[in-house]
Amino acid sequence: QPAYQQPVDQQPAYQQPAYQQPAYQQSAYQQPANQQPADQQPANQGQQPANSQEFRAASKAQGRSPDAKTETTYDDQQLCHKIPNSTMFKAYQSTSAANQQADIMAHAHSDANIFNSTNNQGHTAAEKSLATDAKPASEPSKVDTSAKVGSISNSLGKLHDKQDSAATTTIMRQMRQDGDGYKGA
Repeated sequence: QPAYQQPVDQQPAYQQPAYQQPAYQQSAYQQPANQQPADQQPANQGQQPANSQEFRAASKAQGRSPDAKTETTYDDQQLCHKIPNSTMFKAYQSTSAANQQADIMAHAHSDANIFNSTNNQGHTAAEKSLATDAKPASEPSKVDTSAKVGSISNSLGKLHDKQDSAATTTIMRQMRQDGDGYKGA
């Protein structure tokens, strides 16, 4: 005789319900519904940003990220991106996945990707060097990019820990497309 088989339409009494992630482990980037009154929403809310300046404004807008960084500590400082804003914008544009776009947008002006600095020109020079240098790692670059590579790595690690999507991979792919300097980084 065949072994006893439970009818397909009956669930055993001991079966656990489907797993649901505890609230404390859910992504910090999940956007609460109706967080802001409509009159405080950014003008392009719900629309795709057309350029990197619109992307910067949208990502900086209140409510895009629970840990948005929008002000410097001292008057001589500027808000600087660890991952360049232009790279974040292109990564955002390169995917049609809404969850990736939401994670990229939330991360772009978050505390994990923005820092205060009095040397924005130096950071910009390092970004341009990474985007244009095609030299082997053994050749010295005109600009020391090691600090910039470290800050990019730090930002990607923080995004990876919070994301609900493959946003980190999308951004890394975009960096590789942005320039040969990123390939050795």
